[in-house]
Amino acid sequence: MTLLALSGVSLRYPTVTALADVSLEVVAGELVVVWGPARSGRTTLLEVAAGWRKPTGGTAAFAGRPPRASLGRHEGFAVVPSGEAALLGAEKLVIDQVAFPATRVMSHWRAQAAADAALRRCGVEELGQTPMTALSHAERIRVLLARALVREPRLVLMDEPTAGLSHTESERFLKLVQSLVRDGIAVLMTDDAEGSALVPGARVLTMQRGILRGASPAPPADVIPLEQRRAEPGS
Repeated sequence: MTLLALSGVSLRYPTVTALADVSLEVVAGELVVVWGPARSGRTTLLEVAAGWRKPTGGTAAFAGRPPRASLGRHEGFAVVPSGEAALLGAEKLVIDQVAFPATRVMSHWRAQAAADAALRRCGVEELGQTPMTALSHAERIRVLLARALVREPRLVLMDEPTAGLSHTESERFLKLVQSLVRDGIAVLMTDDAEGSALVPGARVLTMQRGILRGASPAPPADVIPLEQRRAEPGS
């Protein structure tokens, strides 16, 4: 089932084209990685997908509806922010930060229970009573993912979630992402390095100057022993 559909999306400003005729579909239970250099348009792509930016051309939809109608809703989609946006509500306890999206639609104790489950799913259940300001960077990104999962979304958008993580922390986080995908949650994430292309099972796309292109890791070349190559005609 197609969850996210971008069709011919463009976003142009007087002096720059942020997105150029981008089309993309993300289906249920799929992991899609978009990587590219700074100012390539990858973050803008997520902002349009989330309904935060209105394209100047083309359409964006989640399950056939405008994205805003499903953002943060049960079985809709959620966003894991990065940079300064990730610091909002930093004075709160972790459990309150994670529970917040659910408090608008359920009782306090049910929202807290959902937050506990989401923290446990992300491997940080022991951090519930910790202030957000006391978290390490690696802990914070897991807590923010738990916050995104509290309403049981079908799709999660993540902007450079491994930025600033050590190699070991990045590997652990990507394994968590893969486990979500195995559970049927679709993930669309960005990165500024080609390293995420190595995530097993991911569909890898590249972005450059607002143009989205498909790219998969090249299959390993056949290794032919030197003796065999010398024996072949024309060698």
